[in-house]
Amino acid sequence: MPDTDLHERLTSFDEVARRCPARSPRFGSDDPPRVPAMHDVIYPPVPFPSARVFREAGESAIRRLVFVQHERMFATPVAELFPADASRRAEAVRRTEDFFVEMLGGPKRFTPVHGEPHLRERHFPVAITEADRLTWLNSLAEAMVETGFPAGCREEVWNWVEPLSIRMINRRTTMHAVERLPWSEQTRLHVEVAS
Repeated sequence: MPDTDLHERLTSFDEVARRCPARSPRFGSDDPPRVPAMHDVIYPPVPFPSARVFREAGESAIRRLVFVQHERMFATPVAELFPADASRRAEAVRRTEDFFVEMLGGPKRFTPVHGEPHLRERHFPVAITEADRLTWLNSLAEAMVETGFPAGCREEVWNWVEPLSIRMINRRTTMHAVERLPWSEQTRLHVEVAS
C-alpha cells in the first residue's frame, strides 16, 4: 500500500482502518505493518493580550467575567468536568480568575501560587472534547455581553482564548480539523452550541 499523502485529509476512524487493513501476522513478523502518517491537530499560534486589557477593564471586571462564564458553564453538560463539591468548584473558579487577571496584564496572582500555567498538561486529567471547547467559548462570549466587559477589549481577549482553547482539547471525537472561530464569527457560536 503506498504511503498516504500528508495533505490528504482522513475523515473518520473507519477510513483509517480501511487504509491499514488487518494483515496476518500483524506484529512481530518480518513484514510488520506501517500505519500512514496522520496529523491530529495543528495548534495555531496564541497571541497573548496586552496589558491594555487590564488597564481598561480592571481586576474586578476580569474576575466578574470569569465568574459569570463559569456560572453559565455550570448550567451545561460541561459542569461534569468540574468538581462536584461546591468549595472545590469555587476554588477552581478563583484559580481561573487569578490566571485571567495575570494573563491580561494584572498583578501576578496565578504563577506565584500555582507555577507556570502549562494549561494543556493541567487539563489532561479531565476529558475535554471539541463540543466542550465550543461550550466554553460560548459561555465566555455570553459573559462578555452580560457583564458589560469593555467592548474595546473583547476582541483582544477572544483572539487569545480562541486558539488557546484548541490546546485544551484532549479527547478527540472526530478526525476533522478543529474549527477556528475568529472574533468576526463568534456570534454564530450561540446557534451551533444550542443545536
